[in-house]
Amino acid sequence: MSLHQAPYILSRRTFLGGLAASSSLILLHPFAVHASPRQAHLRLMETTDIHVNVLPYDYYADQPNDTMGLARTASLIDAVRAESTNAMLIDNGDFLQGNPMGDYIAYERGMREGDRHPVIDAMNVLGYDVATLGNHEFN
Repeated sequence: MSLHQAPYILSRRTFLGGLAASSSLILLHPFAVHASPRQAHLRLMETTDIHVNVLPYDYYADQPNDTMGLARTASLIDAVRAESTNAMLIDNGDFLQGNPMGDYIAYERGMREGDRHPVIDAMNVLGYDVATLGNHEFN
């Protein structure tokens, strides 16, 4: 395409047609069917950069926010586990620091021997299988 040609305009009809075609390819993919007797399918779920957002609350705005938090994510995790018998929940790190609740736990309330951080309690309730450490776990 030369610089003088008009860019391709994507119409709604073309977009929806392409979406339908690609969706049908996904449905036809071999992993979309059930596993054979000698085969297992594993569904991986991943979270990252939780930054102490456990509840659906924006601590900076000091108001509820239904678009954030592990509490909101819990229903999605439950839905995936309901449809997949083999599923693992993994976190990629940066879950301990990042909002005023985390600062309160670290600097005001503190952690005594045997205490568990609220994020760890939430991750245990959700049944995380694996978690890695990010740089914010060391700050």
